[in-house]
Amino acid sequence: MVATMAVSNPCLSAPFTTQTPTKGRIVFATHTRRNISAPASNQLNQDIQITSDNGAASRRALLASTLLAAPLFANCTAAFAEETIPSNSTKVFFDIAVDRVPFGRIVIAVDGASTGAKIGAQRFLDLTKGIEGTSFRRTKIELLQDTYIQGSGLKTLSRKANEETAIAGGPDVEQLETEMVISTAKHDGPGVVSFVVKRTTERDTKDKLVAVNGQFVTVTNVLGGDLPNGSCLSITTKAEPILDSTNLVVGHVVEGQDVVDAIAALPRVKDNSGSPFFKAGKAGGDGRARVAERAFGKAFAKIVIMECGLL
Repeated sequence: MVATMAVSNPCLSAPFTTQTPTKGRIVFATHTRRNISAPASNQLNQDIQITSDNGAASRRALLASTLLAAPLFANCTAAFAEETIPSNSTKVFFDIAVDRVPFGRIVIAVDGASTGAKIGAQRFLDLTKGIEGTSFRRTKIELLQDTYIQGSGLKTLSRKANEETAIAGGPDVEQLETEMVISTAKHDGPGVVSFVVKRTTERDTKDKLVAVNGQFVTVTNVLGGDLPNGSCLSITTKAEPILDSTNLVVGHVVEGQDVVDAIAALPRVKDNSGSPFFKAGKAGGDGRARVAERAFGKAFAKIVIMECGLL
């Protein structure tokens, strides 16, 4: 099996400099993860070809090359200009690790006033701080798409039997859905941070006959996982209008967009929905097709938010 990844880094052709505009200042991510020698840097500017006898080894080699290449983009990626960030926004950080190896830091400016998502923004801050022990810390980033990355979220926002929680917005997405109606913020470029509020697709259902009190009745089972509870975050790598109908914008990346892009470039399960075998299986109600579909876009590596907090 042959896997090929082209890596280019225009920053290496000249000394990296920044210029301060007349108004405002551009924030550049300058993460220092590991030192790379000049020969290694030159090699990474060329196409990297990895040959393996099996897919697993190839994926490991591709992941290793991506981890090595990630720091080279640190000085190339500018995030939002500070003059565009509302003065009342709050900055938070996520420290990311890939397969237990430190990968970089993402800094996010959380702002609900200008986006119309005050509850959503406070919810994001609460989960970053770890209110009542409920936090983004140690959660995974599982879904990798061409236009965004997405976290796994939390199974529950409450540690109490009555499901009460001090997290803004409560244990479900009802208040976030209300804010989606009035919010004007869009997923119109890279670095847009949002909460998943609605599913992108309807859940499949399956009817079956069961015996109740000596009679057969039809029971409808809902398939395809749980509904969103407002703890699953997304970060865009480019504009993605599809998310405008499902996600509530709560902030923007101001440092570390290079880290987001590097995560999105990691190996993932191929979307095989165009396969005639998959289409036939799904149309015929084959459960294996539904299981396979839920895995599309999932990262091979374990990507974890190791630490998070306010800056």
